[in-house]
Amino acid sequence: MTVSRSLTAGAGTQTTALAFSGETPVGDTTASEEYDGTTWTAGGTMTTARESLAGTGTQTAALAISGIPGGAGVEVEEYNGTSWTAGGSLPLSKAGCAASGTQTLALAFGGNPVNSVGNQTLFYDGTTWTAGGNMSTARGNLAGCGTQTSALAFGGNTAASPTTTATEEFTGGGATITLTTS
Repeated sequence: MTVSRSLTAGAGTQTTALAFSGETPVGDTTASEEYDGTTWTAGGTMTTARESLAGTGTQTAALAISGIPGGAGVEVEEYNGTSWTAGGSLPLSKAGCAASGTQTLALAFGGNPVNSVGNQTLFYDGTTWTAGGNMSTARGNLAGCGTQTSALAFGGNTAASPTTTATEEFTGGGATITLTTS
């Protein structure tokens, strides 16, 4: 990568990936980078620098979800392969959450485990976020993958523990999901 960073987010595939925002040695960055399977090159500049955000989608249709210190932790940005623009704001702060799906059918789950949203799931239709079912294990700084209707949530930290091995499966759609803990 051309910008050294941690607590970053990403989207895409192995040969068309996108990395964005995160913490650098001098503070949070608005930089995004695109990967073609061999080389990283500069992408569009995000509106808000932040870390501990979630990402999902593709290199040309990505979502950057929440993060800190980006304000209230409700900011969402959409990437079109060239530039970042504001997306539909989250109804509540989800810093440290994970995500799955596409730019127009996304799922955001988990988040800061020390408040009441560490287990809440939100669905995105490309414009508006809607509350869904709750995860069995409230946690933040977790990872996720899959689609809006078939996703995994794994790892992270809980209010009681710095790390967890918990894995949950999400199935269903709309405001109805089935959670299976492994």
